[in-house]
Parts: sequence; structure tokens; C-alpha cells
Amino acid sequence: MINVPLENVLLSLESGSRPKGGVSADSGDIPSIGGEHLTDNGSFDFTNIKRIPISFLKKMKSGHIFPLDILVVKDGATTGKTSFVRPNFPFREAAVNEHVFCVRVNPEKASPTYVYHFLRSKEGQKAIQLDFRGATVGGISREFAVKTVLPLPSLPEQKRIADILDRAEALRAKRRVALSQLDELTQSIFIDMFGDPIFNPKEWSRVQLIKLCSSADDIKCGPFGTQLSKDEYTTEGVPLWGIKHVNALFNLPTQEFLETKTAKRLIQYSIKPGDIVMTRKGTIGNCAVYPESYPLGIMHSDLLRLRARNKII
Repeated sequence: MINVPLENVLLSLESGSRPKGGVSADSGDIPSIGGEHLTDNGSFDFTNIKRIPISFLKKMKSGHIFPLDILVVKDGATTGKTSFVRPNFPFREAAVNEHVFCVRVNPEKASPTYVYHFLRSKEGQKAIQLDFRGATVGGISREFAVKTVLPLPSLPEQKRIADILDRAEALRAKRRVALSQLDELTQSIFIDMFGDPIFNPKEWSRVQLIKLCSSADDIKCGPFGTQLSKDEYTTEGVPLWGIKHVNALFNLPTQEFLETKTAKRLIQYSIKPGDIVMTRKGTIGNCAVYPESYPLGIMHSDLLRLRARNKII
């Protein structure tokens, strides 16, 4: 495998333009692709597409989009963001505006799909940023193609790698769709169980949280820093729990313990199986139920314990 400047495998590197006075959704027939239309997953979002007249497109000497082109944002907050014009691109004719580079790879020298995946990778993005200049609204120039060094195996190997990465990307896309549908299902189940909380709530009784407890002490914050010092931590004994353990739903074992006499002194800050433990700093509001199989523990100062009467709730 050799390393070559990106420039060495390109047919062209172009940017586009727009008519004076700007464009809008109904100012023409040809989509004008800007940085806002490139997505984080290498695809496109055409929700707010703007258009240029056909007459202007015909006058453009550069910036026309063709299948297998790689589009790279050239300035602004998303400089370097990269998307790929696959054969199923929805527009027969389209162009980039002045904020996007159209990178066209010579297929005899490199696989366009392989180059796209490299430019989207961590190393590729780092290479693109080598040419970044400017402060408030900085960006890259055509020189980025000279400064970006591309690892180049044989063409068959490039195509093999690109195929693997394409399949991985397709699986991630399916997963995103599945997660989106799961979110909708969860919301649907919630509304079915509890009613729409705004427009059609179910007529259930509402009680203060404190009334689900035996006493006010059942809702308790962890000990103040002056009540427990790090010098009192041990490697065995009564477990001491913190924010990271609640965030991990107590699936992460603790490495901090207290001697039995110290734990007895801090018994009012104990957590026992069935207690609801909530973070009150950092990731405020994350909750987990202390597992039934766990021994009595003590909570750090950045946690809060809710000990509800289980005969009620």
C-alpha cells in the first residue's frame, strides 16, 4: 500500500455558485446543495432545499453534481462534513453552492466509494482540517486536496474495503430506523397506559411524592463532604455508591467501601434493596432501583435516596 495526496486521484475539485440576490425554494427548478443539506451519516437532508433556474445552471462552469461525486463542506461550523452522491440520488440534475466542494475521483486510480469512506473517517477528517484557516467563519481551500494524504491499496482491495464499509453503513441505517420506530412504539404505549399528558390525561389520582414514604427522612440526600472523607474509604466492607453506578443501573461494581463502624455512623444515608436512587449532580435526575440481591450500601453526597412504601406503590 502507498500513501498519495488526494489530489493525485482526482478528476476535478470544484465549487459552485448561486445567482445574485440569492435563491429560495421556488426561485428555480434545479436543487442547490449547501452544507446544511449534508448529514452526519454521509447522506442528505432535502427538507429545506433551495433551487436555481435552469438558465443559471447552464451558465455554471463548475459545481454540477454527478453520481459518485463526494461533497465536502468548505467553510463554517460544519467544515469537512462529507456526503456521497450514490447512484440513487433523487435528482437528475443538481449543483453545489459556493460553500461546498464537489470532489470527483478518477475511477481508474481509486474507488470513489473508498475515498468517500476515508474522508469521513476520523483520520480523513483530521487530514481535511489541516488546511483549515480563519477564525470566526473559517474554512478550507482547494489546498486541502494536497494536504490530505490518502492510504491507497490496490484497486480491488479498495473496492473490497468499500463494500464492507457500505454494508456496515447500511446496517447502521437500519438500526437508526429501528430505534426511531421503537421510540414511536414507546410513546404509543405510554399514551395508551397514561393518556396524553397534555390533551387527554387519564383521570388518575395525583399525590405528592413525600406521601408515598413513611417519613420525610425516606427522601434523603447523601452525606455532606465534611461527614465523609476519602481517608475513610477502604477496599472492602460496606459498598459506597456514586453517580457512575446509578448511571450504569448498578451494573458497574464499586471499588470504594467503608468499614462497618463508619457505615453505622452514616446509616441515615444508607441504601437498601428496593430503594430508588437518583443523581442530583452532573447527570441530574438519572434514576436506578437498588438491586434486591445487593447488601446494604451507603450513597455518596451527589445522590438522593427515595424509599417508598412498597405496599402503596
